[in-house]
Amino acid sequence: MTILNRRDTFKAKKTKKRIWSFTITAIVVAAFFFFFKDFAVKSETSRINPADTNYSESNPTNNHTPDNSTTDSPPPEQHPEERLSLKNKADHSITLHLADKTVMQSFAVDDVHQQIYVSQVKSGRAPEEAESFVITRCSLDGKMLDSMTLKYGGHGTNIGVEVEGGSVYVWSSYNKIAEDGTVTGHDLVRFKYKAGAVYYPDSHALKNFSKLIDPSASIQIAAAVDPINKTLAVRQRSGTTTSVDVYSLTDVLGGGDTKLSTISVPKNLYYLQGFSLDGDYLYWRTGDTDETRFKDFVTVFNVVTGEMVYQKHMTAGIDGLVNESNFREPEGIFLYTNPDTGEKSLFTGVVTGWNGERFNRIDSFSIGE
Repeated sequence: MTILNRRDTFKAKKTKKRIWSFTITAIVVAAFFFFFKDFAVKSETSRINPADTNYSESNPTNNHTPDNSTTDSPPPEQHPEERLSLKNKADHSITLHLADKTVMQSFAVDDVHQQIYVSQVKSGRAPEEAESFVITRCSLDGKMLDSMTLKYGGHGTNIGVEVEGGSVYVWSSYNKIAEDGTVTGHDLVRFKYKAGAVYYPDSHALKNFSKLIDPSASIQIAAAVDPINKTLAVRQRSGTTTSVDVYSLTDVLGGGDTKLSTISVPKNLYYLQGFSLDGDYLYWRTGDTDETRFKDFVTVFNVVTGEMVYQKHMTAGIDGLVNESNFREPEGIFLYTNPDTGEKSLFTGVVTGWNGERFNRIDSFSIGE
């Protein structure tokens, strides 16, 4: 081999060595880049605190879980964002034409006859007289059909409706009245809706379910019915403590009192404006006429675990306040299931307008499963 050939061979070997060195360096750099990128993503994710109490509508899984609720428990089988994704604007609204001129307090839907039952405090009572309430039966488009009166029955805070044998039965709280007319407590009652009727605390038409209720006079009561799953939710409140017990309607009507579950409602969800039960989920509505004090929130609880799984600030009606006496109050909530399609809609009530000339409306928000 000549000196020239040896030099060429040496140069070829040197070039080949440089190529291998460059290739190995490129692989190391690429590996480092992808590792760093993955690390950065994981680091950014770790900064999202699941216990953060600053609820964000853009991140519905970051739930505001007040009081002593656990934040490190496993998520429910069905993710809340899949079950509920409420829009800021309603799909459609129903204007209610009611028997009284007062603010509606709650409503429930008869899914068999497709009618809405709405409660209102009855106007015109004397200052020393116990509250009475009116129930108006409306068509699904809000037209008034008829009404009945529950004399001295209370505020009508939340009612449930149940269909049995073609007749509609209402579940509600009812005042206990002493001989001097004072309210001494509250009871849970069931009665048949009868157009034009006036019931009193001692009416035989009222069936009491006292065994489900704490006998304390300070207890406030309200009820809701899941017409599809045939369950009953009973809310009891004493002071700042609120709980909701869930029962089988069949068991309760047969004389039983076995609780299926109990939910402890956080103390800062205030004021109660209605609740609705649908399967494993309880829909809880709170708020006030003054948004700076208590915002209009829909909060959803998993009935099985008792955990809060979703919360949404409702704003329907706020933008129209300037034209409606600057009055807006959230009133009522109901989870409606279309009997033909099975599609679910969340009905939320809102009242605006002047004293004595209220506009009672239900907004419908479609939800997905």
